[in-house]
Amino acid sequence: MYINIDHIHLQLRRRPWFRALCQCALAIPFACLVMLFVAGVAKHAAAGTPPVILTEQDSGKTIEIELGKNLFVQLPSNPTTGYQWRVLGSAAPLEFVKSDYATDPQAAGRAGAGGTQTLQFTAKSPGKVELKLGYRRPWEKDVPPVKTFAATIVVK
Repeated sequence: MYINIDHIHLQLRRRPWFRALCQCALAIPFACLVMLFVAGVAKHAAAGTPPVILTEQDSGKTIEIELGKNLFVQLPSNPTTGYQWRVLGSAAPLEFVKSDYATDPQAAGRAGAGGTQTLQFTAKSPGKVELKLGYRRPWEKDVPPVKTFAATIVVK
């Protein structure tokens, strides 16, 4: 049995319902992509203000942050010495997310060069905390930190 597919295809293309079906088949995935894009934009728009970034100069200050916002503490560090910034005590109502290190771009390629350690927190519930960070070697349990950072964080 022989079926002429080209003939059937031409017949279908002339029918209005087939054209509408083809247009829907293209429109539905496009509409889904648009909705995903709009949802992503809305999520970032709801975030509103940019994250709060603290540095050495903010030690001793009181900082207000909105519930759900990210807080970044950027401090000078040199992991080749074994030292790193750690949270001292509880950070609640903040939640520690992660710690990253970036080498100073001007010192790239130099052995033992320092950089910046960034500690990320998220404001999980309303409240107030004295966020304390210590610059110490993790294996030296009974040795006090060589440097400290402290800031009062108020989550609203």
